[in-house]
Amino acid sequence: MNDEVFFQVRYTVTVGERDDLLCDLAQLRMAESSRAEQGCLQYEYLLPVDAPDQVLLLERWSSSEAQQAHTGTAHFAKLADVKQRYGLSTKVVRLVVGGA
Repeated sequence: MNDEVFFQVRYTVTVGERDDLLCDLAQLRMAESSRAEQGCLQYEYLLPVDAPDQVLLLERWSSSEAQQAHTGTAHFAKLADVKQRYGLSTKVVRLVVGGA
């Protein structure tokens, strides 16, 4: 039995750069590529209306192994370049939920 793994990732960028970041993520096809991975149950970006310098990423994976495989993909490696380009501050919350 595998435990589902949830991530809430909060990226903080320089005010005024959020749209540029979103364009780069779209060009990278980060969400689409991640959603196509085996074990990905949710991968979506949200924009907090009261924080124009933030992007919230919600991820849900069928197992820790599926999420770990995600970190070895080419698109995940390219995400590191995007993070560095924008000097993103990242805050991650991880939650593991056991199956019944």
